[in-house]
Parts: sequence; structure tokens; C-alpha cells
Amino acid sequence: MKVGLENRISNCKLLAFCVDESRIIAISAIKRPPESYVKKVIKEAELDRLPAELTYEIGYSYTEKDYRRKGISTELKRQLLEGVLTEKGIIFSTTAIGSSQHFLVDHGFTQKGIAYDGENDKNIRYYERDQR
Repeated sequence: MKVGLENRISNCKLLAFCVDESRIIAISAIKRPPESYVKKVIKEAELDRLPAELTYEIGYSYTEKDYRRKGISTELKRQLLEGVLTEKGIIFSTTAIGSSQHFLVDHGFTQKGIAYDGENDKNIRYYERDQR
């Protein structure tokens, strides 16, 4: 097992998978991000938020290359968000991917703060949906 994977999995509120012929081809999650990560996002995006306000993050989204652009990730994330409709708090996401940004806006998220560059992506944007 990869180092840290068990902790990441156990820290998820919900996990969603898509399987094709007994093989996982896509995954997404609603996770409880660690405070150190939340603080970093708040700083980088220059948000007016306290770490405790950011309850859940939608993330760990990945689809195998041959299955992309078929709506699989969209459907997984839609189902995950439906599963946390009664949860209180702020659900957030950070992404540099245009289709993910459109998905978030279409599902009640608002872009806040400033765009920032990460280790692997440029122009990362922060989105949140307040369910308090």
C-alpha cells in the first residue's frame, strides 16, 4: 500500500468509484482536509476564512485517460455532493481545470480569493459552497 494512502482513505466522508470490467477507472471523494493544508489554501488564495470553517473538500478526482470526456467524473462528483446536502459547513475545492471550475459553479459553488500557482498546476482557483 502506498505511504499515507490508508490515512487519506479513512479521512474521507464519502468515496465514489466507477468500475469497468472489475477495474476502477474513476474515483472522487468528499474528504476532511488536514488543517495544515487548509491553512495553506487560505494563505495562497488570500481568503478571509478560518481553517475550522472549511469542513469538507471535494477532491481526489481522477479518471483513467481512455475514459475521460465521457461525464464520469461529473457524475461521481454530482452524486457525492448529493450525499452531503444535509451536512453543515463549507465544502470547497481548488482546481486549475476549466471543466471542473464550470462543474463547481453549476453546482452552487462560488469562486473566492485570488488564483495561485501550485507545485503542479498554474492558475489554481478556490471555490466554495456554504451549507451553514
